[in-house]
Amino acid sequence: MRISGIEECYRPDTLEEALRILHAHEGEAAVVGGGLGIAAANDDNVKALIFLDGIGLKDITENGNEVRIGSRVPLNELIHSGTAKNYMGGQLTGVLKGVSTELIRNQMTIGGALIPDRRFSDIATALLAARADVVIFGENGQSRISLDDFYGRFEAVKGAIIKGICLNKDYSSYNFGMERFVRTATDSPLVNIAIMFKTEGNVIRDVSIAAGCGKSPTERFGEGEDFLRGRSLDEKTAGEFSAYVEQNLNASDDYRISGEYRRHLAGVFAGRILRRAGVKDGSGL
Repeated sequence: MRISGIEECYRPDTLEEALRILHAHEGEAAVVGGGLGIAAANDDNVKALIFLDGIGLKDITENGNEVRIGSRVPLNELIHSGTAKNYMGGQLTGVLKGVSTELIRNQMTIGGALIPDRRFSDIATALLAARADVVIFGENGQSRISLDDFYGRFEAVKGAIIKGICLNKDYSSYNFGMERFVRTATDSPLVNIAIMFKTEGNVIRDVSIAAGCGKSPTERFGEGEDFLRGRSLDEKTAGEFSAYVEQNLNASDDYRISGEYRRHLAGVFAGRILRRAGVKDGSGL
């Protein structure tokens, strides 16, 4: 895959220098982590590339009650990291292992997968459901915001550089699952949905849901969270929630698939995730 129209390339040594270059080009520069998303987009407006090789951002570490992952960490490195494998009992890395092909996972970076103009993103959906925080570096220095907030006010933060993400270990005991539909292994997903939840006894007490079905790469499904909270993890709930998702999830049409079919698939997937968690927990689904 070739990128055309590039006039300048930079390899800054610090985030401050990278940010200055980014702003100096006034929307005509792109920050390169692995480069996969930029190559696929082939945006004619991009005239300069800013490579972050000299800055690092490739660590996966534990710090107190959280796991920190640098924005330049390739997806396969995350999947095979012992630190990440231990998080949520390997449920999150198990989900990410099903994304795309081995070759693409070697190049796809965590930071690049979060950019909204990369179409639907399995990684963004998984991390949004997992309530990840994003660490960004902008004009006012470093700040940390929820991934939900990052997408909600992306226009205000898109001039910043993503440093990495943070995962809270408080969710390590939660159930987690994601389903996706693609035409080929290398295709961007036509629909995906991820659910993270905690049960007490057999009752769902805390839940977060994210889905990639609309015009943004992924969105929280708050109405679905309200629907599930306080319900038993059983076949009745799985069936009713599947129907609820199909009727109420925000989904849009495009040339590949209709919004109606996206909602249908998401409903099937949502029920499947709950049933699988019920079997694991011994709920008899």
